[in-house]
Amino acid sequence: MKHVAIYKTRIFAAVLLLSYFATRLYNLTALPIFTDEAIYIRWVQIFRGDIGQLFVSLNDGKQPLFIWLGYPFAWAFSNPLLAQRLVSVFAGFSTMLGLYLLSKELFSNKRTAFFAAGLYIVLPFALVYDKLALYDSLLATFVVWSLYFEIKLVKQNNISNAIFAGAVIGCGLLTKSSAYFFLLLLPTTLVLFNFNHKTRNTRLLKWLCLAILTSSIALTLYSVLRFSTNYHFIADKNNVFVYPLDIWIKHPLKYVFHNIEVIAPDFIVYFTPSLLVLATAAFLVTRKFYKEKLLLLCWFTLPFIILALFGNSQYLYPRYTFFMAMPLIILSSFTLNSVLEIKKYKTYILITLSLLFIPIVRTDFIILSNFSKAPIPNSDRKQLITGYASGIGVNETVKFINQEAKENKIYVGTEGLFGLMPEALIDNVKTKNAKIKGFWPIESTPPQELSDASKKMQVYFVFYAPCSLCDRAGLAPKSWPVKKVFSRTRLDGTEYTLYKFTPTNR
Repeated sequence: MKHVAIYKTRIFAAVLLLSYFATRLYNLTALPIFTDEAIYIRWVQIFRGDIGQLFVSLNDGKQPLFIWLGYPFAWAFSNPLLAQRLVSVFAGFSTMLGLYLLSKELFSNKRTAFFAAGLYIVLPFALVYDKLALYDSLLATFVVWSLYFEIKLVKQNNISNAIFAGAVIGCGLLTKSSAYFFLLLLPTTLVLFNFNHKTRNTRLLKWLCLAILTSSIALTLYSVLRFSTNYHFIADKNNVFVYPLDIWIKHPLKYVFHNIEVIAPDFIVYFTPSLLVLATAAFLVTRKFYKEKLLLLCWFTLPFIILALFGNSQYLYPRYTFFMAMPLIILSSFTLNSVLEIKKYKTYILITLSLLFIPIVRTDFIILSNFSKAPIPNSDRKQLITGYASGIGVNETVKFINQEAKENKIYVGTEGLFGLMPEALIDNVKTKNAKIKGFWPIESTPPQELSDASKKMQVYFVFYAPCSLCDRAGLAPKSWPVKKVFSRTRLDGTEYTLYKFTPTNR
């Protein structure tokens, strides 16, 4: 029987492994690059070209670990978008593995652990973000592993667990400032501390010392960013997305309900109502493991409430709640395992679970097969598909530039200095015969640099975003001497257009 159990475990593990990479690698580059990805990929290219640019992301107040991890992938793969998205793919795999171990540690049940890993694979939230070159899949990895080692620390009071916890939290801090939650929530793991043990005072003191060690290691790792003169930009960037305490205290509850109205519906769409039902039911199906379930609830609820209190609703995108979903996955897996152990109503339970998972599987299928029709939150839909942040038209432009610049030098101007343009073109254009430069603001007359360049070579210009002189986003001002080469219309009716510069005095 032991050999049979081992055999089944290996089969389940193999199925999960194959399922994960099949869903994440399938059509990995089908979705066009969008603004944030273009920026991050550009930083990787700069870092790759000059190792001295270790902290290049700090120029925009972003921590650098995601960029550092993109370095080896950029060397291994010629497609920059594929290379950086693979960082998220492997980060997601680490998250899945962490969820398995964390669930097993909490509930001492291998089937619950397998369910947690399986739910991560089918979770639409994870399926979308593991396929994008964004920081958030990496942050989700660190929340899972931070909680895992913090739980090991409170149970075993082992210095190695303190070191591992500190290292993981430190890596989280090098990824995003949201990782400070992992430190702030460290005391919540005391809910699993054995206060009935006769040596509790000694063990509690030892835990406190090890917790200080964990915090010291994490903050020491984070402090390497102080070597950069741009370190202070992190705080400036954070203040864009969340209100500083001195401002928040003047209106502590002014935006909280509006923020909840913004983030809660998007979270429900991505996490799905079905899995929310399962996560909630974890507190109803059995009274066992109430401390463990309470801990998981805290790791979701507290960050969510703090984000609602301090967040600037103008910038509250769904991805900021992705790491908060990880504890709920484990609660859902606990419910799933608990109800499947009930033999009396097994047929009804299987029917109910099937009905719960049909919408999830349907959503996953659409995400994989036709992302433009995927039922995702509107804010992400606008960025990734319908709005001007989407890179629809970029691939065609890159192919056109590479073809036109095979033998002759050309000049390509873009609308905008930072973001999708010109970064997306600089990242992907392979020829040295093409000079690419961004321009802003757009005025009624073209920049003199374009006119001067047109006397020596062919000049092109990309319009893709709104400007005050354009009839709509993606169209050139009527006063510009340009001829349309090609145009792509987005789902919101705006354009992405490549123009040929045709001055009369050329």
